[in-house]
Amino acid sequence: MPYLFSFLTKPVQHIDLGSGRWIYTIILGVIFGLGITIRVYWKDIKKFFTGKEDTNAESDPTETDTIVIDSTDVKNKE
Repeated sequence: MPYLFSFLTKPVQHIDLGSGRWIYTIILGVIFGLGITIRVYWKDIKKFFTGKEDTNAESDPTETDTIVIDSTDVKNKE
């Protein structure tokens, strides 16, 4: 019966002491995520605001080199 009219009273709310680190971690994650996103899409962002291509562009930092392994280089132990 006491819970029947509990919506009329103001609930007691507080932030737990461990919540600060949780909030801090989320804020840092968002900052680092935005930084990585800007780094990956920097050329597109720059092209969007300037309206022109970068003529002396370096290689894409997200691009990886392809390594070709020749099967004749591998020595079989028989």
